[in-house]
Amino acid sequence: MGHDDESPAQPEPTQPEEPQTSVHAQTVGPKPATSNEPDEAADRTLEEESR
Repeated sequence: MGHDDESPAQPEPTQPEEPQTSVHAQTVGPKPATSNEPDEAADRTLEEESR
């Protein structure tokens, strides 16, 4: 039963992970956006070519 009391304490270390996730999202955000930009341009070119 003592271990069960410790499990609610585990979420505490998980809280610090939330800021880390947001930082990761920021780092990962710009990357996909930059890679998507060329893809969008290519898609537009393909659409124009299809027309």
